[in-house]
Amino acid sequence: MTDEQRFDQLGCINPSLHTPNLDRLAADGVLFENTYTTNPSCVPARASLMTGQYPSQCGVPTYVTYLPDHEKTFMTRLRDGGYTTAVVGKQHFGPTAIDKGYDYEEIIDPHFAPDNLAEHLGENSWFDYLAANGVSGLNDLAEPLFPFVQRWKADPGFHIDTHIGQQTLRWLREDRPHDKPWFMFSSFSGPHMPFDGLGLPHERWYDDTEIDMPQTTVEDLKNKPPHQMVAHGTTEPGALSDEQIRQARLSSHANVSLIDEQIGRMIDYLKAEDLYDQTLILFISDHGDYLGDFGKLGKSQCLAEVLIRIPLIYKPAGPTAAGVHHSAFVNLVDIAPTCMAAAKLDRPGEWLGRDLADVASNDDRPPAQPDRIYMEVGRIRGLRVGDWKISHYFERDYGELYDLASDPWEKNNLWASPQHFAKRESMRAMLLDEVMRLSPRHKAPWNDQSDPPSPEI
Repeated sequence: MTDEQRFDQLGCINPSLHTPNLDRLAADGVLFENTYTTNPSCVPARASLMTGQYPSQCGVPTYVTYLPDHEKTFMTRLRDGGYTTAVVGKQHFGPTAIDKGYDYEEIIDPHFAPDNLAEHLGENSWFDYLAANGVSGLNDLAEPLFPFVQRWKADPGFHIDTHIGQQTLRWLREDRPHDKPWFMFSSFSGPHMPFDGLGLPHERWYDDTEIDMPQTTVEDLKNKPPHQMVAHGTTEPGALSDEQIRQARLSSHANVSLIDEQIGRMIDYLKAEDLYDQTLILFISDHGDYLGDFGKLGKSQCLAEVLIRIPLIYKPAGPTAAGVHHSAFVNLVDIAPTCMAAAKLDRPGEWLGRDLADVASNDDRPPAQPDRIYMEVGRIRGLRVGDWKISHYFERDYGELYDLASDPWEKNNLWASPQHFAKRESMRAMLLDEVMRLSPRHKAPWNDQSDPPSPEI
């Protein structure tokens, strides 16, 4: 898993990216081209993935909330079902006492090193590794260039994503059980801001004069809800030059290439041990980033496509229709049921997600509707149905409505268009159905159990 990687940051989708190992993984499996996060923030998105529920269902509706102690991760369910479970890298559980579900934990949540490492020894294996190799703090690793962007100046072996990749490989080589099934969650920190790919050797794969540039500008924010003009979790809209945006994109892309290199080493190990063909591999991110679209870097509390569409590669164990690009709508709540089905374990009845094996084979069935996908953030709820997408803002008279067939980058908000009033209201009715479907008692009978029964409503 990566953090803050957009859907278009894969070489098999965007030839501007150098990701040969992820591309070969996609060539051996299924690339889901319409994958959505459930929430464009790290904490709720990851809570959703881990519990198989939407953020509002599992009690983590925003990035400042954390999983309640009573929730149960699918890793715990795998462990209870006989699997050895392990994690290396970012989790973002936060201050919760929940049973995370791992037999082996090497959690590394920070995105960058502190100024004084000596004050943080013992917090995670990356900090300890840096200190043991003479690094005193962030200044030894990177230098700031402009908001959200740094230049790496140290050995690439000190990079957090190199460390996560190496520690994952160490567990596979040294601690992986040989007498029982296992699950490994390798979770990279990048390419989350601050972008620090500039200065890495992976920058050599890119010509900064040919970097793919944004399809939108700050001017395209004018007909959107007003909070999107506020710098909350982002750079100030329109504050960066085209050259700074180009450098930010190059930096993010180079970090993706570093992660791709680490994933390639894992793939090579599995193949050398004759484990690759019998191992289910899922690659996904938690959310995207503006990367200069609408004149911003970072993320914010809205449901823009560049923030909520993410990459997903599904490489099943055993034979598959390799190299398929699938157009079905899928999202983070499909990960837990996919893993449980692969392990031949029962899934909780309240889960709404689907097994990606069924989706990939077109054996798709309820409970989820294949032609629509639901999303949420804070007090905003959204739905995409076919090429149409709506975002409803609670207790506000504005919202967002887009025809993605003619406007894939969401430049033209049709919410207030008189010609699209009927479409807006039909989409809003479908969104209300989805919101009700997520409520805990949505299956209550129409009639009560009185005698005689009340009339049908």
